[in-house]
Amino acid sequence: MYGIARHEEANVSCAVEADPPEVAFRWSFNNTVSAETIDILSYSSDGASRSVARYIPRTRLDYGALYCFAKNAVGIMKEPCIFTIIPTDWDQKELEPINTFNSISPP
Repeated sequence: MYGIARHEEANVSCAVEADPPEVAFRWSFNNTVSAETIDILSYSSDGASRSVARYIPRTRLDYGALYCFAKNAVGIMKEPCIFTIIPTDWDQKELEPINTFNSISPP
C-alpha cells in the first residue's frame, strides 16, 4: 500500500522471481470508480527481476490499484502484483509495499 498526496511522485517497485530470469514487465492502473484499465508507460526495469513505476496522482480518480505484470519465455505470471494507491497528507512518498512478491516458473 502506498500513501501518496496529489501531485507527488511515488516510485512503486515490483520484484519477481523467474526461471528463466529474463523478464519483461507491464504496468496498468484501475481506479475504484470506473472499470477502465489504463496502461502505465512511465516505468523502468533492470531486464531481470525488478521494475519501478513512476506514478503521480493528479485527481481523486488517480487513486486505486496499480498492477504489475511480468512475463518470460515460459509465460505470463498467473496473478499480477497489486499495489493500492491511497491519498495521504503524509510527507512520505513511499510506504512499504504489501504483497509485492510473485514468481514465474515452469509448471
